[in-house]
Amino acid sequence: MISVIIPSHNRSLLLQQVLRALAKQSFPTDQFEVIVVLDGCTDESIDMLRTLSTPFPLHVIEQAPSGASAARNHGAKQAAGDLLIFLDDDIVPALDFIWAHVNAHQGSNALVVIGY
Repeated sequence: MISVIIPSHNRSLLLQQVLRALAKQSFPTDQFEVIVVLDGCTDESIDMLRTLSTPFPLHVIEQAPSGASAARNHGAKQAAGDLLIFLDDDIVPALDFIWAHVNAHQGSNALVVIGY
């Protein structure tokens, strides 16, 4: 299982684009979950997430404004995956995004990948 963790703050429209791109991943959608941590959102993010249908398990966590790092940590604590992928709410992933991470981590339990 792969866990994709997305901290978000008042970026409903961008977040929706990110989630739609994750729904189109070439990686099997039954093998990853997405955890969105809403960090003190005051926009329509929670309403959008409540009505959004996804082919992968989508978990939504709301927290008081604490910043992106705290949101990432909160999401990581709830993650079921052996591999955690952190994705910002304004980065629309390419079709093979998850596959690329899985391939990069093959044969290593202590690998960190950052950036492009």
